[in-house]
Formats: sequence, structure tokens, C-alpha cells
Amino acid sequence: MSSSSSRSGGLTGLGGVGAADCQYGNEVRDLIAGSRATALAAGSSSATVAGQLDTEYLYSADGIDLLDTYGPAHQATAAGILQTLRAHTHDVYDEGAPDNDQDANGNRYQLVTTETVSASLGTEVPGTSDVDGRTTQNDYNNGSDNTGWTLHTPLQTITDPGTGNLKVTHTTVYNENSSLYGGQSLPIESRLPSNTAGGGAGATKYIYYTAGANGANGADSACGNKPAWADLTRKTEPAGWRRWASRSSSRQCCSPCCGCRFPEATRGCARGHPSGTDKTEGSGLHGL
Repeated sequence: MSSSSSRSGGLTGLGGVGAADCQYGNEVRDLIAGSRATALAAGSSSATVAGQLDTEYLYSADGIDLLDTYGPAHQATAAGILQTLRAHTHDVYDEGAPDNDQDANGNRYQLVTTETVSASLGTEVPGTSDVDGRTTQNDYNNGSDNTGWTLHTPLQTITDPGTGNLKVTHTTVYNENSSLYGGQSLPIESRLPSNTAGGGAGATKYIYYTAGANGANGADSACGNKPAWADLTRKTEPAGWRRWASRSSSRQCCSPCCGCRFPEATRGCARGHPSGTDKTEGSGLHGL
């Protein structure tokens, strides 16, 4: 591997298979084996072809944050036109980070908060313009809950954020109860865009095995006293039930892994499992 700050610098082969170019310990260019072979076959134009077929990585001035990734140039439809372009990923870090962007150790969080994937037109880096951008926003806080910054994982992922946009939001809730699962920050609920507040059929609860006594996990007594399986997922289940207006009662499949959506009165679920316990609440409730 070689160290170079010039895009036109030579790419150093890796075991005769691929090629890479590095700067300050970061890989800034690479060629997969097939692209390297194509470039070598171009003879005197090898450097030009390699520059078109490589993947390039642009970092912040201090070399810490990967800001932009440009894939190999290729033909594709962008803005409704077939043209030459590179896939371009642009990352922004630590937007809205607490404590002046310092964690408990005084270091920057260095977490991607906004990622935009677009088509960079042309073969150069950067291209002449970017089109067809798709943005994803990672929120490490959800209301007053800022645990995402500590866990270094987003609590909400929002596709197409912003006023007037789709704002498709997926939410994950992590355990903050010191008496549950030994206080470990395990994911305990995931929520679809239809149920961002949780508690409904659009949310899924995760229940884990524990090493302690049956009542220690506070969620399912059958999960307790299993030290060999502690912190492994025992089951998932809907956080709520969907109401079936057409029935006054329904039977639930006895298999928790079936996922059957159809109530059956006597013969079991649609997949052949025997019937379980009647669900008679309200006008008939059945798990999704």
C-alpha cells in the first residue's frame, strides 16, 4: 500500500488482486480486481481508466471523519436520463450532539446524523452536480431520551426527513430499567412508521432470557433461570392487538413463531398449527 495525497497517484496492487491508495492511514482509492484488470489492459490510458473505475473516499481535514464516498463511474438513469455517473454517499456527523459534542471521556461522538445518497454526474470527483438525492436522518435522541448518544446507535431512523416530506420513521427503544435484564441496554421494542408511539400492532416487543429467578426479568417468567442463554432473545411479540370487527372471538395459533394473521375457531391456524386460547376481549382481538 502506498501513501499519496494525489488522485492521479499510482495505485499499489494488493497481492496481485486489487489495488489501493492510502493517505494518513486511510484508504482514499481502491480498485476491485476486475476493474484493475480493465485498467491495465488499457495500456497508455491505464491511469485514466483506473481513475474512472475506482472508488474514492474523501475525509475531513483531520483525517477522522469519512465525508464522501464515490463509487466507480458507470452508465445509469438519473434525473430521467441515461448518463455516466458515480454513486455518491455524503455523511454529516454529530448534528445536535449534547455537551458540546463531547462524550463522557471528552471525545467527539463521531456519529453519522445525516446521510445522503445521490448520483454524481460525470466521471470526475466531485462530479458536475448531484441529482436524485435520498436522505436518511439518524436521531440519537427521542424526545427527552438521549440514550442513543451514549449507546452510539440511533433511536430513530427517518427516511426523507424535513417539512412536507415523507418522514418515514423507524424507532427502537432500549432498556433503561436497572432491574430488568441486569440493567443492560438491550433493544426491547421496535416500532414501524405506523406506530411510532408504540403499544400497538405496529410495534414489536423483544423478550430475553435471564440468569436470575423467574420474576427477575419482569416480562415473562418462563425466561428466568437460564444462565446459559442469558441476554439471548427468547421471543418476539406484538406490543398490542388488532381488533377484528367481524368476530366476537377468535382462536390464536399455539405456535408463537407462526405469525399467522387469520383467526380460526376450531381447526387451528392457516399453517396447520392447532388452536390456542380464545381471544375474547372487546369484539375479538388477535395478534399480528
